[in-house]
Amino acid sequence: MLRVLIVDDKPENLHFLAAMLGGNGYVVERAGNGIEALASARATPPDLVISDILMPGMDGFALCRLWRQDPHLLSIPFVFYTATYTDPKDEQLALSLGADLFLIKPQEPDAFMNQITGVLQKHQAGQLTHAPAAAMEESSYLRQYNAALIHKLEDKLVQLEHASKVKDVLLGSVSHELRTPLTPVMLLADMLIRDPVTPPRMREDLQTMCRHIEIEKRLLGDLLDYAAMHSGSLRIQRQPLSLHRLVGQAVALWREQIQAEALHLEVRLEAACDQILGDPERLEQVLWNLMQHAVRRSPRNGSITLRCSNLQADRVVLEVLDAGKAMDAQAIAWTFSPFDRGLRFGEFGCRDPGLGLAVSKGIIEAHGGSMSIQSPGEGSGTTVAVQLPVHRGAIGSSVRA
Repeated sequence: MLRVLIVDDKPENLHFLAAMLGGNGYVVERAGNGIEALASARATPPDLVISDILMPGMDGFALCRLWRQDPHLLSIPFVFYTATYTDPKDEQLALSLGADLFLIKPQEPDAFMNQITGVLQKHQAGQLTHAPAAAMEESSYLRQYNAALIHKLEDKLVQLEHASKVKDVLLGSVSHELRTPLTPVMLLADMLIRDPVTPPRMREDLQTMCRHIEIEKRLLGDLLDYAAMHSGSLRIQRQPLSLHRLVGQAVALWREQIQAEALHLEVRLEAACDQILGDPERLEQVLWNLMQHAVRRSPRNGSITLRCSNLQADRVVLEVLDAGKAMDAQAIAWTFSPFDRGLRFGEFGCRDPGLGLAVSKGIIEAHGGSMSIQSPGEGSGTTVAVQLPVHRGAIGSSVRA
């Protein structure tokens, strides 16, 4: 029975090939990359090798080149079977390295086996010859190999860009569809709260329901805004505002929750000039997210401090300090990159911060400001700092962020 060495870094591909070849009477050996394949083949040379190209450690191109330079493996037929390198130039490089067949995944089993049988028949008939002297020069090999890699990277970048656009469209569409049904529910609950025949206990339950619906609407709003930020469609309606006043309004919205959590709140509005040019709804959204972040992180009976000041004459700074668990550099980076972190916050025993601060950072930057997080170490809590340019007497304007 003929022995076939199959090389692929994906176990499912190895399983499929092994089943297909084994079902046709071949003895199958497996390798996960070029390094394993060379070691296996040098120990026990196979009758045929079928290799993928894109693999860690040593890819298929490098394996084929070394295969043809080894006098003990030189005459063994080499077949490429790839789903990644599918350009005609990739096939040209593969054949120039000494491959006997270049196949693109997927292939129908019968068609695949017919081509494998054909290669083996040509080999047995002496129609496949590989001379060591025909080995490609180093410079030529590297030039073609680098060209193939660059072409593949360009293709991958195009695919990633397309996937990113699809993600943004999907986020916006799903968020909008989820948000729409909440409005009639909120209206109906509000009508029942105002109805004098509604029992007091039910009225309290309805008020709790309305608070949670409002939170859900804000969360979905963050998701919509995150998609808008990445598509360049986030609108900012600017007008003169007092940051001190905005902070006071945000604190009022959270006063009940702060009392329920037995938190101590200190508000220090110390900016000599707190006038900014901004979108009141967007900045209210930012302040709500900052308060939510601080309240969620703070232990019961903990403290939260809001401090507004002018560290520079032309900048107003808002700092929100909490007494929660310290955040390391990785946790801070993940806070502002929600789609990079996945579910990894749980690995560090931290509660996932959601999209709020990531969206808030984008809104602040659209206002010409900046947002940062400092967490010096255990026991020192975390400070979220927002800087915005001071405005003096500007008129309202509308821009697209």
